[in-house]
Formats: sequence, structure tokens, C-alpha cells
Amino acid sequence: MGKESILIVDDDIQVLSSYKRGLEEDNYNTTTVKSGEEALKLLKEQKYNLILLDIVMEGINGFQVLEEVKKLSPETVVILISGYGTIETMIEALRKDAIDYIVKPCDKRELKFRVKKALERQQLGIKAREAEIYQKMSETLGAVAHELSSPLTALIGNVDMLTMDLPIEHPMFEQLLDITISAEKMAVIINKMKDIRGIETKQYTKDSKSPKKKPSWWSMMKK
Repeated sequence: MGKESILIVDDDIQVLSSYKRGLEEDNYNTTTVKSGEEALKLLKEQKYNLILLDIVMEGINGFQVLEEVKKLSPETVVILISGYGTIETMIEALRKDAIDYIVKPCDKRELKFRVKKALERQQLGIKAREAEIYQKMSETLGAVAHELSSPLTALIGNVDMLTMDLPIEHPMFEQLLDITISAEKMAVIINKMKDIRGIETKQYTKDSKSPKKKPSWWSMMKK
């Protein structure tokens, strides 16, 4: 087992002690509190992978704590616990985005199994969100790279034409060389963006007479 952190919230000291002992057998880092107020105070200071949360408590009840958890730490998964296993309570728990619902009493083996499955689902959810973010990022990079490719091709073509019959000692040659250096940097950036996107890197070449002196970026572009 890993060292996932678990917050156990219940106003029954015996339940807290029992759950804590059982979960620490599997090397989870556990913290126990006896009220919703204490739980919310801790959540403002640190994050937990999972919260075991009793529904019926004095003061702030489990449903209220769950709503705050989703605001303070959206990636934290919550298993709600109740001594009153009604269909209505179960539906309300799932509607409020609890990952699971346990009816007391819950033996140690069942508790460990539910916690393990909840944490596995949490990891799947995190990976899915990361994949979605990467997909959106890569699509944006691909679109930007595509938009930059055409003006860069035109820029290189124009510089090529200007340098074709221009003597190296001409005063404009140095300025055109500065342009080629900028074009080289831009081409490297575009190629990296396309590598991330998985797009075949465009070869910035022209079917034309070679200039008297090809700039340093020319060979790189043809790779």
C-alpha cells in the first residue's frame, strides 16, 4: 500500500479508533477528528486523499462538510458513513458527489476494500483530467503552430529572394542575417510545438536557386 492520507470524521470515539487501527495496518496515514467543524479547519490547512465522513453529527453534518470539501479540495474523495442505511440517504450521498456510501457497522475487511477502491477511482479520475488537459493544450499548440507556419514560410522565402543576388558586403546583408536568426528561433519553437502535438514537422524549404551564402538556419530547416 502507499502512504495516502485519510481523514476520519465521526463523533463516535470507538468508530474513530477502530477505523484508524484498521487503515494503519495497510500503511495509510490517518488523522481523526470528532466534528465537522474540526474537519473543515484541517482541510483549510492541508489536503487529504480520502475522507471517511459520518453523516449524522452535532453541529455541521456530513452533507454540509461534503459540500465544503468539494470547494476546498475537489480532488479529495469522500466516503460517507451512516448508521441509518436508507435509500434516500444513499441517493443524497451520491447526488452530492460522494464516491461511496458505507452503512455502520462496517467490518475491517469491508472498510479496507471500500477505501482501496475509492482511492483507485480517484487516481483514474486524476489521470483522466490530466489527459484532458494535455489534449486541450496539444490542440491549442497545434493550432498556433499551424498559424505560424505560413508567415514563417513567406518570411524565409522573401529573405531567400533578397539574398539571392545580394553581395555579402552589401549593408543590407547584415540586417537580413538578423532576420534569418529570428526565423531560426521561430522555426525551432514551431517544431517543438508540433512535436508535442504529434504533427509531422514541416520542412521549410524552397525550390529555387541557392543564394550565394545560405544562412545557418537553412540546413536545420531541411532536417
